[in-house]
Amino acid sequence: QSDTTGTGVNIVLSNKKILFGVGPSNLPGLVGNTNFTGELAERGYVRIGTDIDKNVRKIETIATTDLLKVTYEFFNDPATGYVYEVNNAFTIGSINTIQANGVVTSVNLDAMTINLTNVVGTFSTGERVLLVDDDLVSTGYGGTVSYISNLQNNTLSMIITNINNQNAFYNYDLKVKGLNSGAVADVSFAKILPSITYHETGGKILQGLTFNTYADSASVTVLGSAEIIGKTFIPDTSTQYYISPYVEITGDGDGAVAYCTIDPVANTISRIDVLNSGQSYTHANVTITANTLYGTTATARPIISPLNGHGAYPQFELGGRYACVSMDFKSIANELYQFPGYGEFRKIGILKDPRYRELYLNYTTQYSANLQLSNVSGALNVGDVIAQPTSTDAVATIKTVSGSNVVVVGVSGVFDASASPDAIRTYPEGATANVDAVTLNYPANSAVVTQSSTGASA
Repeated sequence: QSDTTGTGVNIVLSNKKILFGVGPSNLPGLVGNTNFTGELAERGYVRIGTDIDKNVRKIETIATTDLLKVTYEFFNDPATGYVYEVNNAFTIGSINTIQANGVVTSVNLDAMTINLTNVVGTFSTGERVLLVDDDLVSTGYGGTVSYISNLQNNTLSMIITNINNQNAFYNYDLKVKGLNSGAVADVSFAKILPSITYHETGGKILQGLTFNTYADSASVTVLGSAEIIGKTFIPDTSTQYYISPYVEITGDGDGAVAYCTIDPVANTISRIDVLNSGQSYTHANVTITANTLYGTTATARPIISPLNGHGAYPQFELGGRYACVSMDFKSIANELYQFPGYGEFRKIGILKDPRYRELYLNYTTQYSANLQLSNVSGALNVGDVIAQPTSTDAVATIKTVSGSNVVVVGVSGVFDASASPDAIRTYPEGATANVDAVTLNYPANSAVVTQSSTGASA
């Protein structure tokens, strides 16, 4: 007799026989007609009784349909309970205890991280900040700035310590004012950020584990504990720091980071090194800030490459409008022996108004294409750059817009409606769409033109 209970098979123990592996002899059980072979398997697990913490045993062998042997004896008489098949059970092969230890050097349980918006002025690390109302009247609560991170759209993320009232920072109607800098900003977010600093002497601290403190290495009494949600390595005494004016890069992208190199003799900025060029920039500005006692008025201009890099779009980057000319000499006989028939001759330069035996070529119409778009999101503006970068590296400039039909000029690459994906994007507007059809506009009147007086043709 059997039925289903929980996640396993509940087999009534009556009329069964179980042999226990307890040395040279086996304890006798009850004989019955239930099929062990059909409902259980060797190397599986069974439990006697409803207590999930007791009597879980691994099946060693199933001798017959009504006789099985487990690895060791149960805690109580198996005749008093049901046999449960345990579907999810494991044998522990080994236990590896993750443990680390160290010496606590400082404790900072009142630190907070806050986000600031509508920033006016420049906060500085190490200054004292106070919570103020709209009239900039102090509430008497504040802390010390220990870290500042610039976010987008005139926002900051700041870590402050030595706070005398953490709860006051959750009042988002208040502002933060720097005592030294005079900078002011609105508090938009606050979160408690307790931390300790310690010197590792063995093992590695892992996120998610529990951190316990003791009076000394021999003590077993826990003085305090907390869960580790993150860790940051503090540089040691061998770490070198380069102190220079602060380079702030703002624009429509993100992630750009740079620093200055100072000429110690002239006390001027000799170069700016880019640590991270960032992404998605179409325009940017650079602001250089230093202690006013050591320098002012430094400026810099960011150079942003066009889509697909420098040289990929010479029509716009270099203003190119005209074609270069290459000429090949035929045999020396055809050239009337005015050139030797050996060696190579090269002359590189720019030709103004090149002539072919008095035949002038002056082509002003740019190569263009019609793009039929669908799923348009955003505004398609004349003069914006349009690109299909993910599959074809095509780039052009929008000349005219009529609904979802766009005429583009200055085409670099090939717009392809069958590309996968076929998405396009405009810059700087950021409109997106899919390309349904592409029609190329070739120059009109492409017939051969011949000058009768000279025979020159083009």
